[in-house]
Amino acid sequence: MRKIKCLSTSLSICVALLTLSSCKVYYSTSDIDKQLRTSFEPLYANTKSFTKQLTDLHAQMAGLNCNENQEPFQTANKLMKEVDASTTALVQLEQAVNKEYVQFAEYTKGKTQIVSGTAEWKQFKQTKKNLKDLVAQIESKNKEAVEKATSLNEYINTKIVPTVQFCDVNMYSSKFKQAMDTLGKLRGYMDGNFRRYEVQVANIVRKFNATQTEKCTQLNNDINAMIAEREQLMYIAKAMKTASEQFNASSAGKQKIYSCSMDWEIVLQAEKEMSTRQQELIAMQQRIQALVNHMQSVINTMAD
Repeated sequence: MRKIKCLSTSLSICVALLTLSSCKVYYSTSDIDKQLRTSFEPLYANTKSFTKQLTDLHAQMAGLNCNENQEPFQTANKLMKEVDASTTALVQLEQAVNKEYVQFAEYTKGKTQIVSGTAEWKQFKQTKKNLKDLVAQIESKNKEAVEKATSLNEYINTKIVPTVQFCDVNMYSSKFKQAMDTLGKLRGYMDGNFRRYEVQVANIVRKFNATQTEKCTQLNNDINAMIAEREQLMYIAKAMKTASEQFNASSAGKQKIYSCSMDWEIVLQAEKEMSTRQQELIAMQQRIQALVNHMQSVINTMAD
């Protein structure tokens, strides 16, 4: 093996030769920067999309206004918190990545190259290692978050969606309005027919009261019964109007009311009131028709 021998008078030349024999590598900071960002930026997009979906789901669940202390919403809330925890961990890891990247930007600021063996080179190697570890953690945590979110979504679709009913407030208000319109038309129909039968019966009674008293009494009783039905119709219309106003006041500012919320009582009361009045109307129409048939039958048996 040959040895390099240096005289004391040529020491500086020897050092120069040794220095020239070592290998220096130059790295473009722009290339390094691109390499680093490529390693973590796609993960940011995934997390952003996932976080938005989770935010939307939170809004939907909050919109249900369900009692979280009862099943199946208690379990759904627990699963939601687990997903939230994973999401929070993802955000924290991304913050750590940002911190590493900011530090890289600071120690390479104003530099177009990093030379191997320098302080900046050592810092870069550490940055690269730290980012690699953080990216691996993000990928693992992201997989965990997706799995938990999938479980939550499946639970909601199988345990909550099939059991929760909802009331479209505008549609329900329209149903009340339609019912009120129907009542108005029925009242007009009844008033028109009542006046016609009232005049007809009055004329018949004047003509036949002395000879067919019993039949005239029946006709007068039918007219009095129709008066009572007309008053009942006014009562139903008033009750329906009150129920409509109460529903509109209680549901003000709401677009939908779900069966799992405390507000569902508003819908139940409205449905009960509407159903009750509709049944009353059906029974009334049957009674009125029976009265009309009876009056016509009696009138047909009365001879001049």
